[in-house]
Amino acid sequence: MKVLKLCLHLFLVSALPCFAAKTIIVSFDGFRWDYLQRHPTPNMDRVIAEGFRVHKVRPAYPSLTFPNHVTLITGLTPAQHGIAANQMVDRKSGKTFDTSPPQGVDDPYWYQAPMLWELARKDNRKTAVYYWVGSEVRGRHPDRFFNYKSNTPIETRLNRLRRWLDEKRHPSPELMLLYFPNADKAGHMHGPNSKEVAAEIAVLDKVVGDILALPQVKANQVNFLIVSDHGMADLFGKGINIKEIEKSIAPALLEHLVHNWTQTNIFLKKNDATTVKQVMAGLPKRPFLTWYARADFPHPLHPTRTGDIIGIFDKGYQVLVDGGARVYGAHGYPIDDPDMATICLGRGPAFKPGTTIAKTDMVDFFPLVAYLMKLEHGPVAGKLEVWQDILIDPPPKAAPASADPPKETSAHE
Repeated sequence: MKVLKLCLHLFLVSALPCFAAKTIIVSFDGFRWDYLQRHPTPNMDRVIAEGFRVHKVRPAYPSLTFPNHVTLITGLTPAQHGIAANQMVDRKSGKTFDTSPPQGVDDPYWYQAPMLWELARKDNRKTAVYYWVGSEVRGRHPDRFFNYKSNTPIETRLNRLRRWLDEKRHPSPELMLLYFPNADKAGHMHGPNSKEVAAEIAVLDKVVGDILALPQVKANQVNFLIVSDHGMADLFGKGINIKEIEKSIAPALLEHLVHNWTQTNIFLKKNDATTVKQVMAGLPKRPFLTWYARADFPHPLHPTRTGDIIGIFDKGYQVLVDGGARVYGAHGYPIDDPDMATICLGRGPAFKPGTTIAKTDMVDFFPLVAYLMKLEHGPVAGKLEVWQDILIDPPPKAAPASADPPKETSAHE
């Protein structure tokens, strides 16, 4: 009788939902939170019905692509993990970082925190990435990765995902990440309310349908997560020319002027309070542009990669550049603006079906994935407890650990 009870217990335990060995994370760049309501997305709707949805995800400051993609895989703010913007200058080293054309994106100096695949590899888990910020960093790659090419067909990426899941001779990856820029590109070129964005949402929904049709996903053996980095806002085609800002600062005082279209960083050769005040007094004044001294800025800033003076544009306005192409959508605006909010949804054996969370922060995603994969990690800015209501087997409630302040130099120099 005892043997029978033991066998019955083992059968029931094996039948219960449990954490899947594999995790798929897909990023749809620039996918605003309300696209799900405004466009037909039957496959994403199915993910939500069979799993969960976060109604609104607030991006980390700044609401830009590179900083938030690294936040997703570190659980830290850009001020902490080092990727403080898409375009940066590091005051300490003099190095320059840019996304287009790429400069420094594969240099480990910039990345000051362990990334998700590094933690997985440390635990002897295989990892594979088809494009993600940080995956090309020298000496810190996933097991499988590809150098970024914007024109790679969607089917090529999905075929690779199928191969990863079907591998028999070698250990199949337990963590797989894929990136799709479609919604972001259409949003910039045509605006978030355009028919072009609607068309790309349909394309991305088909991607979700193709992933749901994979045998391992269909059998509920994989935790499948869909995220994004930020939303998108309409542009009015108005702003201020970068040359006007530059001309307002004496060359003897200006060290670097770096802009990310919707925000500007001014690095001064002397950054004492008197000099900062003097320079701010001479900067161009516009009703849609707010200048902050670094000490007065409302968000934590990286110690060496953000300027002494920061200019933030109101929604709909941006830096203008001579000869620059006209664009109709932008992001990088204040993170509490609803148009900057984005999505997170998922399904799989770890999640209760049909559950919803009103809001989370971008930093909260990493603790969820680390918990699903049972990965050990250091202190982070995100909170695992925000996911309690969607998990079949939630962790015990505990006070969250706060992340240590960022160091001025990378541990990976």
